[in-house]
Amino acid sequence: MPVKFTRTKAEFSGECTVEEAETIFEWLRKTPKGELHLAGVTHFHAAILQTLMITQNKISAMPRDSFAAECMRQVRSA
Repeated sequence: MPVKFTRTKAEFSGECTVEEAETIFEWLRKTPKGELHLAGVTHFHAAILQTLMITQNKISAMPRDSFAAECMRQVRSA
C-alpha cells in the first residue's frame, strides 16, 4: 500500500489509487490531528484528492513531484 499509517502520521508514496481512498478517509476521520506526509507521492487518484480536500489535517511535507504538488495546492485552496 502506498500509504503507511502511524498513530499521528500518514506517509504517502508512489501512486495512490482509488483502492486506497476508503482506508485514507477512515484514518483521516479517526485522526483529525494527524499529519499528512506527501513527499513521496507521484500520483493522486481524484477520489483521494477529494478526500484530502475536505480534511483540515496538517500537511507536514508537500509532494516532491511538481504535478502532484500543484494538484494538492489546488485542492487545498478550493
